[in-house]
Amino acid sequence: MERRTFWVDTDMLSWLMTKINQLAKRARKLGLQPPVLTVSDEERLEDVTQFTKIEPGEPYHEQVIQIRKRRATLEGEWPQLSGQDNQQWLALAKIEHEKDPEGQPVNLVKPFGTQGEERLEQLGLDLHQQKPNCEHCSTLRNRKTTYLLQDINSGEAKQIGSTCVDDFIAPGSLNKLALMADTQALFLDLSKMDDPGYEPTQRAARYVDTKLLLAIASLETERNGFHKSASRTPTKLAVLNEIQSPSKPVAELMQAHHRGEAHPHLSNAEAVIAHYRSSDSTNNFVANARSLASVAAIDLNDRNHNFQVGLLASLPSCYQRDMEKQKEQALDAATLLNEHYGELKQRGRLALKLTKSRLHNFHDGDKLRLTFRDSGGRTFEWLTTPSSAPDLEVGKHYHLTGTLAHHKEYKGTKFTAINRCKDFEEVPEDTPNPEFLIKKGKKARQAQAELGR
Repeated sequence: MERRTFWVDTDMLSWLMTKINQLAKRARKLGLQPPVLTVSDEERLEDVTQFTKIEPGEPYHEQVIQIRKRRATLEGEWPQLSGQDNQQWLALAKIEHEKDPEGQPVNLVKPFGTQGEERLEQLGLDLHQQKPNCEHCSTLRNRKTTYLLQDINSGEAKQIGSTCVDDFIAPGSLNKLALMADTQALFLDLSKMDDPGYEPTQRAARYVDTKLLLAIASLETERNGFHKSASRTPTKLAVLNEIQSPSKPVAELMQAHHRGEAHPHLSNAEAVIAHYRSSDSTNNFVANARSLASVAAIDLNDRNHNFQVGLLASLPSCYQRDMEKQKEQALDAATLLNEHYGELKQRGRLALKLTKSRLHNFHDGDKLRLTFRDSGGRTFEWLTTPSSAPDLEVGKHYHLTGTLAHHKEYKGTKFTAINRCKDFEEVPEDTPNPEFLIKKGKKARQAQAELGR
């Protein structure tokens, strides 16, 4: 079961309920648990900067408006599919097959929820370069869509073409996968808050050079900042409008691109492309960015163009954050301690800052992964159930009691896993660190001396 909470524009609630009712009707026909949207009475007002054009080709005019939003929770499931010989299959991802100018695969991979993302990471498969094969019929065909399925019992994964799904699993399975894909799309729409009423008008401008699109997004981000799809004027929509009716700065940018002349935003677009093409990250967003950065042009009449333009429009901002993060990591590497803490099974009071909180969907239930750092820069992690975790805030400092459970290392970063955490106390950053060891015996004092605290 996937469960996420969003702040939804109240003007979009009617559209949301229509989408939910459509999905629920399909789910009931297929004998599946329908998705559920719960809208609370909790509201808030958000200031949004809106940019509009009086006439085509004119600069944007700025206006600050207030958007009323309401807290809503969406729940949906990724059901197991029953196949032949009592086999149970779990759908991990939908693969939409694309090719770069050289004919090499640069697929878009859309995992089914957090569960699908985590299982894909465990399998270590690079689906973005996977050929459109079907392991059921083994027929060579130029397929547009395949699905990655995993046998629940054996853990074996198989790539199946969309037209073979019903024959491979059972009749009606493709309709179930389509429902799951649409449910996942709704989760993505809510997280990005795409404008549901938007219909692109630039049908004549079929192909747009990827570098040019990125350069326009770079200029738009520099000029007005990056706006997610949750805003009334998302950067994605601004970029599409500029392609259709360019303002003077964008027209000059287009001319420079056409003539092969230098332009700072074209240079930035080249840096963005090089950055994501060279990335070896298995993160799905980055992998999709790598695929799109390898494509020469975007077809604005393609059924996926809204997703593609939205992702590309966000890359200049993401690239800037990546560069800033690399600088911070270099500084951390020079100043912070990359080492384990204490001896295993020791228990005591710790002074830690919460740096990250992430919810994971495991086969045995949801788990919350909390990442901390101490004053020396050592990393700590606590994996617990959401119901057992106290109400903590990222960026705050806490004193807590915990046991040193494991010493681990991930991608060169050493961290200490802690458990049995309790007695949390929020404290100011400059509060003196408590004495770690609770026990006061001889061995405890010796261990305390070794910690050098």
